[in-house]
Amino acid sequence: MYRTYYRSADGRKSGFSPSDEDAQIRLGETLLSIIGGFGQVVAEDLGALPEFLRPSLARLGLPGYRVLALGEDRCVARRQERNPVARPSGRGPRSR
Repeated sequence: MYRTYYRSADGRKSGFSPSDEDAQIRLGETLLSIIGGFGQVVAEDLGALPEFLRPSLARLGLPGYRVLALGEDRCVARRQERNPVARPSGRGPRSR
């Protein structure tokens, strides 16, 4: 909701869209506010989160929970830092 990771087809460019943190926060909070108008939103913590996310969710008053199998797994977090689209299941896109 806050940002999307992209990688060009040729692998030369990658990053987050939007690229700056302030824009990511604005986007996420705007989308969650809109969705919240239709029902209760609950945040799911899968472990590899940007530092700004928890304070943002608190500002919006959104309840959440941590998936403990993933929330404390440092190996998963390190793998996602190297390849943000990697999935803990190992079925995500492979690094080159």
